[in-house]
Amino acid sequence: MPTLEELNKLYATDSINFQVGEGGLPKCTITHPNATAEFYLNGGHMTHFQPTEHQPVLWMSSESKFEAGKPIRGGIPICWPWFGQAVEENRPQHGFARNINWTVVQTQETFDFVTIELKIESNAETKSIWPHSFELKLRFEIGKKLSIELETRNTGAASFRIGTAIHSYFNVTDASNIELSGLDQVDYIDQLDNNLPKQQQGEIKIREEIDRVYIESGHQVSIVDRTMNRVIKIKKSGSQSTVVWNPWISKANRMADFPDDGYRTMVCVETANAFTDVREIAPDEQHVIMQKISVA
Repeated sequence: MPTLEELNKLYATDSINFQVGEGGLPKCTITHPNATAEFYLNGGHMTHFQPTEHQPVLWMSSESKFEAGKPIRGGIPICWPWFGQAVEENRPQHGFARNINWTVVQTQETFDFVTIELKIESNAETKSIWPHSFELKLRFEIGKKLSIELETRNTGAASFRIGTAIHSYFNVTDASNIELSGLDQVDYIDQLDNNLPKQQQGEIKIREEIDRVYIESGHQVSIVDRTMNRVIKIKKSGSQSTVVWNPWISKANRMADFPDDGYRTMVCVETANAFTDVREIAPDEQHVIMQKISVA
């Protein structure tokens, strides 16, 4: 892995800088006129995004463990090549992409935004967990809006199936006083009720633990936070499933890397390929999933 000095020599710009982050892990900070942001090479994990003249968009756990090879709690973890718990034993929940170091490929800065591309490729370590050849690219475009693009390419001789989630944690004033719009009349899988299929009626309001996968949902979702006087809009492509999650009181208390009252100020709206939306990737083919976040 390149040193911070080497990363800065190759990829730093006026707005992009590589430095030591929490837990001694290398991170990249972005200080563009239109936004500030930061991400860690461990997991390709974005931990901060804030358009100029707005409050921070992402929620981070104050109890997050910043340790090499382990997931970070909050921000935007990348779940790949499966979402949720693996069928096979001894495989990490939500895959391994959020647990390993990503390589910087290129950076660019313009008047409107900065772009950064990272990648990981199959090697002996990944094949010991998941026996397929791949190239996975992660692209950030950071300006007034945040665009995240995840491209899976099959570099092997056999097809494979992937599940994915751009697992975004959003910062809100009070989870019990927000509304999520855009999913009215959409069917979902209730992961807290034996995966029973149900249908959304009206806007989503959070008054208890919620863990749902909305299916056949390519819709834009908006987080309406009237107390903060803002709306976070989440557009997407390459995805027909949307995950909505808040652990509420009991589960928050059970998670070691989650503050007991953290459920009050966060909600996850995840752009995903989950359940019926998992994707089969043939040799030499690719699949791109994209999420674009804007604030009004």
